[in-house]
Amino acid sequence: MKTPSLLRLSLLRLCYLLLAVGLALQFWPLLFGPISALPSADTTVVAMLCGLSLVSFLGLIAPLRMLPVLLWEIVWKATWSLSVALPKWLAGEVDARLLENMFAVSFVIPFLLIFPWRYFAAELAANRDRWR
Repeated sequence: MKTPSLLRLSLLRLCYLLLAVGLALQFWPLLFGPISALPSADTTVVAMLCGLSLVSFLGLIAPLRMLPVLLWEIVWKATWSLSVALPKWLAGEVDARLLENMFAVSFVIPFLLIFPWRYFAAELAANRDRWR
């Protein structure tokens, strides 16, 4: 499988940059600020998203090797959209908080278009690890 084009690599780097900086701006202040005032479950989410932000910076250096980071972002947002947002929307239970979350999650849509799906599948198939 041939390597994605320079344009696709640049767009992937932009995805990593948006993810890294966006999460950093939103969650790093919470991590280094009054995190102890948050409920325990929220502190876990803040720490996880700060970690995702840090790892996303590696995508600027090696966008193809860090594709699992973007895949994680796509998968968790799709999972939340299908299991939480869609049922509430269909039931007419959309409130301001859910709408805000749906808007934030929608930023993953360009990632779906930029992600090199065929390249990723071919690389995964060609480089799978032995079972024993």
